[in-house]
Amino acid sequence: MTRGAGTAAAGRVLPAALAVVLLAVALAAGSVGDAAGVYSDAEPAGGNTFTTAADLVLPYDQTVLADGPVVSYRLGESSGTTATDSSGAGLDGSYVGGPLLGRPGALAGDTAVEFRDGVADHVAVPHHASLDVDDVFSIELWVRRTVLNPTGPRQTMVCKDAGGFCLGFDDDSIQLHREGGGTNITVGLGAPPGITDTTAFHHLVVTKDGGTLNSYWDGQPVQSYSSGLVADMFLSTSGPLYLGAKDGAADSEPFPGLLDEVAVFDYALSAAQVAAHYGAR
Repeated sequence: MTRGAGTAAAGRVLPAALAVVLLAVALAAGSVGDAAGVYSDAEPAGGNTFTTAADLVLPYDQTVLADGPVVSYRLGESSGTTATDSSGAGLDGSYVGGPLLGRPGALAGDTAVEFRDGVADHVAVPHHASLDVDDVFSIELWVRRTVLNPTGPRQTMVCKDAGGFCLGFDDDSIQLHREGGGTNITVGLGAPPGITDTTAFHHLVVTKDGGTLNSYWDGQPVQSYSSGLVADMFLSTSGPLYLGAKDGAADSEPFPGLLDEVAVFDYALSAAQVAAHYGAR
């Protein structure tokens, strides 16, 4: 199932490099509009402002939002305890345990959040009916690993507690699993080149449409898996959504590393949409 206008939208936004050049020209001229997310010398009511990386709308964000995510967390905050949902749904999360904010992000001009090894830090999002996506969904994010796990334990990046989807790394491969609500189920979705890279961000997307699962790494398909055995893999759940860990417990399969631009969709993105998102970076 394909929804949204992301592929078309990608052709209407400025490439990042061109946007930077135009921004530099505008700054040299001494005036840049507030809509660009930078300082303006026009005096607004309440005084001049400078928006943070969390407020700056980049071509990548425009392309993702055009495809209608249920939630989208840019994770660009530099301080505070609120992880803002930029989808428009208002499903903000909370930074718990002091993850490191304002770290260099996946996109130029953006920042990310770093979760540390051995520290119970994560993002918690209260349950909402729109997050109960059952067995048709997409999870999209940018990830930079800092600790590998060739022999475990599992590193969970995004999880809908309990009995919903959990996306992470195990044995240095991509894994989608359900833990809780009965029998635990795990599906391996490949180990693409670069999965053990700890020096740079990589784009990861996993989609599920009933019994068909697909994984993508840096815009390219990695593995497709189809089976009636996983068609009803996940449960309806009223638990929170977590980023950086399986749940809020102190030892809950934490993910040590950096996450950026996390989005959840209630349908399976197509390969063309995934490629368009990656290409808009």
